[in-house]
Amino acid sequence: MKFKPFLTFLQTEDGYSFGGVVALAFISGIANTAILALINVAAKDLDAHSTAIPTAVMFICLVSLAVGTEAIMIKRAITTVEYAIHAARCRFITGLQDCEFIDLQNMGRGRLYAGISNNLQSLSASSWNLAISAKMVPLVMGTSAYMLYLSATGFLVMAIALSLILLLFVKNARANGNSDKNPNAEIYDGVADILSATREARLNSRRAARSSQRFQETSERVRGQTYAKEHSIAIKYVFSQAAFFMLIGSMIFIAPVISETFGETVQQSTTAILFLIGPVGAIVSSVPQLQTCLKAITEVTNLQKELEKNSVRSTGNAAEVPPDHLNSFEVVKFDNIQFSHEVDKQEGGFTVGPITFAVERGSVTFITGGNGSGKSTILHLITTLYPMFSGQIQIDGTNVRKGELTAYRNLFAAVFSDFYLDRYLDSLNESDIPSLNSWLKVLEMDRSVMVQGGLFTTTDLSTGQRKRLALAIALAEDKPILILDEWAADQDPHFRKKFYREILPKIKSGGRTIIAVTHDDAYFDVCDQLVQLRDGQIISISGGLVNG
Repeated sequence: MKFKPFLTFLQTEDGYSFGGVVALAFISGIANTAILALINVAAKDLDAHSTAIPTAVMFICLVSLAVGTEAIMIKRAITTVEYAIHAARCRFITGLQDCEFIDLQNMGRGRLYAGISNNLQSLSASSWNLAISAKMVPLVMGTSAYMLYLSATGFLVMAIALSLILLLFVKNARANGNSDKNPNAEIYDGVADILSATREARLNSRRAARSSQRFQETSERVRGQTYAKEHSIAIKYVFSQAAFFMLIGSMIFIAPVISETFGETVQQSTTAILFLIGPVGAIVSSVPQLQTCLKAITEVTNLQKELEKNSVRSTGNAAEVPPDHLNSFEVVKFDNIQFSHEVDKQEGGFTVGPITFAVERGSVTFITGGNGSGKSTILHLITTLYPMFSGQIQIDGTNVRKGELTAYRNLFAAVFSDFYLDRYLDSLNESDIPSLNSWLKVLEMDRSVMVQGGLFTTTDLSTGQRKRLALAIALAEDKPILILDEWAADQDPHFRKKFYREILPKIKSGGRTIIAVTHDDAYFDVCDQLVQLRDGQIISISGGLVNG
């Protein structure tokens, strides 16, 4: 069992480490051993009244030392673990925010949720138990040394029994820790699927029954795996308790036969064995718990490494404010850009591109096409949320370099079809709130929602109204390029007409460039350029710069 990942994880930037916990555990364990030795000495000399008071005082001092250091140790252990978990959460969230969008999709929500919640929670729940077990190690070592002092024969019998017990549990822990797959990720994915399809399931009993059955099968599989592991540990724990009683019997019935002098210390040796039952039991119980913690740390560490590997900052893309040559663009050209959705390595996947078109500053470009033609994929491509397999993005004839991707992305404000609306206005400054309120009025939302304390008073609205709030935020961000993915699809006919005839022209008049996916052919006359797609390819471009 490798402890280095555990100790490395617990070493936080705040200076907390498990070294202090180990030192306190050692002091507490030795103090407990001294208490055992003192009890045996006092029990042997019960008639020596002259030493009773000094012995009692020493006993009180040792108990105070043992209890005091144990209390401080537990507090320090909890503090150290919680600081380490806090630091891990912060690194995890930073990694999520810096990781490329497509890599997050590939990693899966279930694995990410399990990484930041279940794995870290198992560490938090185990902190003080592991600290107590750490105290038991020097206690067992000290008691074993005391046993050797009392009788070499008794020590030999005890050492053989303890070695067999610990070997059995360590071997069991390794066997239970061989699986790298986190079953909780499957549970999270199953729950997420059911929650996401709540409306559809209410309208289709067969779908609801099958999804429920699939989740129950997953839960049953996880239950079986957990039961097998825990049952194996429980059986071996019961066996260890029986082994202790056999050990006591050996001390009383066998050891005196092997050594004639053992009978003189049999009472003290038996007391020492009884004293060891709790500590060894705690150590044995902590082995699978420690294995679980190590597995959780490994999973969290691997996730963090994977996030860092796919981070935009690791490629030097940390600049957020677009430099002047990007911010003051006149033409953005997408030159032979291409992307493939790989569904299966043998069958391949859906490919979009190569595609070439350009947009002028202050223009309106509509992208249209049938379902599955690649419209949403193009939006992800031109914002670089999907990596280009080939091609270039050019600003006024100059290629956007890899190190400028974050700055380039900050040219865009977007409302995607699967948008997320947060009550918190994290993308805005206090100075942007007047602009937000102004757009809320234009979008006819000023009577339904207000901004108070940096957040919306409510987001419990219809999909169309939530889209209006998302658009108001995007406009208040005051980015030069606005991306809209079928924004008007959930609006009523009256507001849809207002959007195309009044709101889009108003947005354009402010100098913004608009790129919108739409099916509303009745309003195609609003755009300056119309790009039509079919099967991932451009079949026609009307107006605009055409080929750039």
